[in-house]
Amino acid sequence: MFTRFQVFNTPVLPGTKLQGTTILNKSVTQRPDITLRYNQNVFSIAFSSLGLGMSVRNKFQYKLEGFNNEWLSTDGGRRTLTFTNIDPGKYRLRVRHEGDSDPGQEAYLQINILPPFWKTTPAYFLYLGLGIILLLLGRRLTIRRANIRFQMALQKRESERVHELDMLKLKFFTNVSHEFRTPISLILSPVEQLLKHTEDNALKRQYQLIYRNARRLLGLVNQLLDFRKLEKNELRLYPTVGNIVSFVKEITLSFTDLAEKKNIDYHFHASAEDIQTS
Repeated sequence: MFTRFQVFNTPVLPGTKLQGTTILNKSVTQRPDITLRYNQNVFSIAFSSLGLGMSVRNKFQYKLEGFNNEWLSTDGGRRTLTFTNIDPGKYRLRVRHEGDSDPGQEAYLQINILPPFWKTTPAYFLYLGLGIILLLLGRRLTIRRANIRFQMALQKRESERVHELDMLKLKFFTNVSHEFRTPISLILSPVEQLLKHTEDNALKRQYQLIYRNARRLLGLVNQLLDFRKLEKNELRLYPTVGNIVSFVKEITLSFTDLAEKKNIDYHFHASAEDIQTS
């Protein structure tokens, strides 16, 4: 029969709490089922023999089914069995006299060691639920990233298309500007000849107006051509010193005929004939 039960060398009595739990509800001699927590897996059990003297020459056998399946021998000098670091599970301790195969003469004890919470069935369901949630979140994140990459690809293609369209427009403007430049240049040359050989002031004034506007139109065409340089970051600023009076006067003279047609008294006056600016 079993006489004493210990956990970590601490005797366990019926109704006594150990680490907040009651292990024995009745004496260990009555062979109760013992339930231990996972951190109470070092325990000792003392036993005694009925009907025979406890001589050191008496031989006993024991085994903890579920832990070892072979009978181990001990003598009367060792009356306490100690087990350490037993894994969670259900075990059955059996003790008998050596060579006694009658189960009715055995002492047995059912010992259950509970697993920690993180190894219980609810914990596994929790792990499964968390795993499913993580998979769903990962799938959602993957789909979201795929959508972002798809949107970025669409934006890139749209940007390339717009850029290509802009380049086509710029090429068209450049080609048209070159086409404008040639006839304007052809207009300037005969007008210059007319200015040189005309003595009539009225005609000369008209020729000067044509010449100025043609030059202005040529300057606008050149600006269109410079726009392509600006697109390619090739346009540079080259400041120079010039007469601001003659520059503004030339611009105002381009509108004299228009002012006359609309009966506008239109004149240009400057306090000096030459003002150099840069």
